[in-house]
Amino acid sequence: MRYLNDKEKIQMVFNYQNNRERIPIETVDKGTQYYRQIRYDNFEEFIQKNPNCCQVNPGGGYDLPPANFLDRITGYNSGDAIVLNFEVRYLDDKGNQKSKIIKFENAPQNCGAVRW
Repeated sequence: MRYLNDKEKIQMVFNYQNNRERIPIETVDKGTQYYRQIRYDNFEEFIQKNPNCCQVNPGGGYDLPPANFLDRITGYNSGDAIVLNFEVRYLDDKGNQKSKIIKFENAPQNCGAVRW
């Protein structure tokens, strides 16, 4: 067993977000709509196109609940916040490719899984 480094934590969250079939997009007229995501081929492509996208524990407030004591000691919550400014590529209702940067905040588990 070993600790994950920051790159591995970011890659774990990238894999979680990139593997989603549909992605929520906020629209002015329709509210939240779910569109089919166009996935990145791999983590390296994502980092190449979004070099300053990601941080581990960048500070400031997060839209994540605080880790409770039991979750921390069991490893269900590592206490880290992984923040990705993820350029989502998707197909709109007319089949046109669109993109939008969405800020994702995720809390990983100690085992390497993404909690949310």
